[in-house]
Amino acid sequence: MDGRVQLFQLAQMGMLTGCAMVAIRWIWLSTRLQNVEAFMAQIVKLVQANNVDRALKLTRAVANEPVALGTGAVLRAWSAGRRLNEIEVIDTFNGAIPGGSVRVALGRFRTLKTLSFFLAAGAVALRLYAFPFFGIELFWIAAGAWLVMFVSSAFKAVRIEHDTFGALGKLTELVAEPAAADPGVDAGEGDDTRGEGHLAIREAWEDADSRTDELTEAGVEALLLAVFRKENGLDLSGDEMAMKRIRDAAQKAVVELRSVQETQVNLPFITATAERGPLHLEASVNRKKALVFSKRNQGEKGAPAKVEAVASSTVPDFAPADEPAHPPVSGKAVLCRNCGTPIPVEPAILAQIEGEFDLWTKVKTRCPQCGGSFFELKK
Repeated sequence: MDGRVQLFQLAQMGMLTGCAMVAIRWIWLSTRLQNVEAFMAQIVKLVQANNVDRALKLTRAVANEPVALGTGAVLRAWSAGRRLNEIEVIDTFNGAIPGGSVRVALGRFRTLKTLSFFLAAGAVALRLYAFPFFGIELFWIAAGAWLVMFVSSAFKAVRIEHDTFGALGKLTELVAEPAAADPGVDAGEGDDTRGEGHLAIREAWEDADSRTDELTEAGVEALLLAVFRKENGLDLSGDEMAMKRIRDAAQKAVVELRSVQETQVNLPFITATAERGPLHLEASVNRKKALVFSKRNQGEKGAPAKVEAVASSTVPDFAPADEPAHPPVSGKAVLCRNCGTPIPVEPAILAQIEGEFDLWTKVKTRCPQCGGSFFELKK
């Protein structure tokens, strides 16, 4: 009997210790910024009103939050005149966060929470071995409290991480500009395909971790070909031996990317030229790039006619091809800053546009040619 009492006391001590350990993580997460959406909505409003200084001041008010650190870094770079494409916005955002990612930044005391799980499980096993019955007592109250805090802290971390990714998407829409070639999106394939990668990268970034089943070998294969083409100016798609090695590497990369964020592809002596001798294919393939290329590859096979129709026309479907969609108002026109394509705008709205702020707030569309969202007013 004394042995069972000792086991019961040991189990009770273990459960209380597990509660204390998980409580540290739970309390820390509870002190994080909970309403990330409201914070980001205020940032967007301030930036659209050309009040970047106040937006930066707001980020400094919650300076220890991942979303504030990343947003502040992006806004400082942007206000200093640096033009950022979407990948650069993402890299700048993550570079300002401790550990380089939101998940790592929210990982404080995560080890204590994990240890508390094993401690609580062992305590329950000891308690049931000593006295195999349930009742209203301190042990089971502590066990219930541990379970609530354990589950709650997991949900809090996931929600903050999800809201921060959503904030990053809004920040990208706010300040990112299309570049001649989005590095890391289409590996510099050129203007004719840049727009599609530009539009796809945001979706890939936001939920790449939950969409690993959409990774395809053909997409990774296209990415590797694009990387080699960018670095060496050669297209390997007509080289059967090189393509066999690339297909094997793509197959292996897809398997690895379903469990890791990034993998390395190293194919030495992939080809050779008389002028430069042997050439090698070395590339870092991360999950987001691979998902963008996989999406593009599926889109090209699934509905090419629709994509080409949208990309090749600047006139909406409801407007006759031989008439302008909207006649110019007093000689004014809205043009895409990236490719110069005229943007169709209702005459009543066009008459109200006088400057940058009006462009931000009144033109709610994207360029039908390149997918850009930065416009200029031509008078």
